Amino acid sequence: MYCIRLNELGLKGVTEVHTTRLKNRLLSALTSLREYTEKGRVILAFDKDVGSVLKQVSEQDFDSEALLLSKVAKIVRRDSAKAEIHWQFFRRLPNQIGSSNTSSFDQYDS
Repeated sequence: MYCIRLNELGLKGVTEVHTTRLKNRLLSALTSLREYTEKGRVILAFDKDVGSVLKQVSEQDFDSEALLLSKVAKIVRRDSAKAEIHWQFFRRLPNQIGSSNTSSFDQYDS
């Protein structure tokens, strides 16, 4: 992304950037910029933005969402199990009535 922006600004031929050097230069030039690293990912954020992000995350209730998703999954599993039982019943119905060359629904037409 940085290379594309440099090309747009008129610096033609830039194809590679040493990302660690770029990050270090940004951190030294912008004193309010902080580095946050987690699982190999580097995030650069300004001090003033961190507070609002933390506030936003703390206000969101992930426990309630997880509980709701758990209930929904339980309902879906129960309903799909019921549907499978009904499907197995109707699939066996022609064998229980008696086998013939006609379909099971033709036997009920009068």
